[in-house]
Amino acid sequence: MGALGLPTRRWNQDEYERLIDAGILGTQDHVELLQGEITLMSPQSERHVTAISLSLAALQQAFGAEYWLRVQSPFPLGSDTVPEPDIVVVPGTVRSYAGRRPTAALMAIEVADSSLSTDRHVKGPLYALGGIPDYWIINVADRTVEVYREPTTSHEGTDYRLIRTFRSGELIPLLALPGVLLAVDDMLP
Repeated sequence: MGALGLPTRRWNQDEYERLIDAGILGTQDHVELLQGEITLMSPQSERHVTAISLSLAALQQAFGAEYWLRVQSPFPLGSDTVPEPDIVVVPGTVRSYAGRRPTAALMAIEVADSSLSTDRHVKGPLYALGGIPDYWIINVADRTVEVYREPTTSHEGTDYRLIRTFRSGELIPLLALPGVLLAVDDMLP
């Protein structure tokens, strides 16, 4: 049911991609598919764009050329969910995927300026359900990085079991690269 109490139409990944291929949805629409609903994405502030660029540079230095860092690109998490994380790290290079989307990721990152609640309570559980072991929210307003690890399912649903907030001056260990640390300050505008 929609906001008016009327039935709404739910979409699956194939239908959503056909809408894009047919030009019904375009880049100007700035939408993503979340649990069967085509949802609007928050507009990006300059702080948001800067945080993505800084984080991308820090992650590229840490991960090197053997990993593909996809920026604001569709990442399927099931038959009815195709979010566009700000950054997602996948094993292999761009050429490893030649015309197909990756289906597994080492980590996903969302930069939250106006989208903090959605990133915590909607996207976090979706990334956990998709099996992404390391999910970060770069909280530009509070100047912190929230790190979510160990996806788990309970009677309440799927989410991350371990949550830790890192502040300015702290280092975050990369789950995918033991022994490698990223500075919070390197990712914040």
